[in-house]
Amino acid sequence: MVYQLINMNGRFLPQGVQYFIAKKGFAHIQHQVAAFERIIEVGQGNNLGGRIEPGRAGHIQGAFFAAGKIHPQLHLAVFLAGHLHVFKGDGASFDDKGSILYKLVEQAVDKIIPVMRVGVHGDAGGAVGAALAAWHQFLGKERNADGKHDLMQGALLGPAFAQGDIERRLKDAGAHFSTVSDDDVIEKTATSLAGGEAVGWMQGRMEFGPRALGARSVLGDPRSSTMQKTLNLRVKYRESFRPFAPAVLREDVADWFELDTDSPYMLLVADVNKERRRRMTNEEEQLFGIDKLNVSRSDIPAVTHVDYSARVQTVHADTNPRFHALISRFKQKTGCGVLVNTSFNVRSEPIVCTPEDAFRCFMGNEIELLVVGNCMLRKAEQNPVLKIDYKDEFEPD
Repeated sequence: MVYQLINMNGRFLPQGVQYFIAKKGFAHIQHQVAAFERIIEVGQGNNLGGRIEPGRAGHIQGAFFAAGKIHPQLHLAVFLAGHLHVFKGDGASFDDKGSILYKLVEQAVDKIIPVMRVGVHGDAGGAVGAALAAWHQFLGKERNADGKHDLMQGALLGPAFAQGDIERRLKDAGAHFSTVSDDDVIEKTATSLAGGEAVGWMQGRMEFGPRALGARSVLGDPRSSTMQKTLNLRVKYRESFRPFAPAVLREDVADWFELDTDSPYMLLVADVNKERRRRMTNEEEQLFGIDKLNVSRSDIPAVTHVDYSARVQTVHADTNPRFHALISRFKQKTGCGVLVNTSFNVRSEPIVCTPEDAFRCFMGNEIELLVVGNCMLRKAEQNPVLKIDYKDEFEPD
């Protein structure tokens, strides 16, 4: 069942990783259900020393793994089961915290094959898997798939708010805003981003799942050497070294990253192209800790990790036309078809959903511009009485 692939044995850790290892030539995929005729199990939960037992679907799963333990386990699996591919079920295996794991897996096996492309992991992904299994397997409903699109509409499946409703809600919250045309939303926002401002961006239907994909996002200029630190310290109120992900035009992804495939749900990790990287000087190589982390490593330092990797989101005109238009206009202004994209929330709070949520979060951090639908709000124009101090409200992660 699809549910088993997403949420094996009823256990799932939100930052978990699942790999399904099958003997080459003995697996097939039908109706998003992988029928493995020979599958081995590698460990359970966080116990990477667990048994390896032929004949059962299994996984390596856990919040964080020690790379030194993962690599031998994978090689042992390869040795016991023969020439293997890794079949990847849904999950956070391509999370920014999982890029090292992904590279280790690539070293251990020939190829990583996505069993399915349900771009929602965690409990929400388990619910989708269970629904798909019931719909197709138990009820026998036809699966209308064309082999190219996942029919999830870019995961933009949550609540949306009409323009009149947005204006009413913002007024009731005490917000001061201007209402502009569709073209001006794109033009003014792109100008602010190119000028180095952090922008709160709430548009259309909310994302389903754990990623901000351009509907409830905080955006920034990835070319800035200070944007990562700024967003962490002044917007998220967390450690300055935390990484951010790039949102890149699908048609430009190969120009910036060693990747030329769709990654609409921000699940694939790829290295920044070599010609976009910046080589550290001898002095910089001698730095240690945060000082070394703060060294710019590419033309887009705000989204480049210390190993030159990034967790990439490709933005498609057909699924998110307004976000695609914004990045396209930013590219026209700067030559860069990439934006920093992180979830619209502060540390320890959920992502915003409603216009009131967006305004409250906006008033609790140092975002300069908030764009909700066609409403634009400047921090300097707001009533200071409504300001919220998030900085010391939550314990550090």
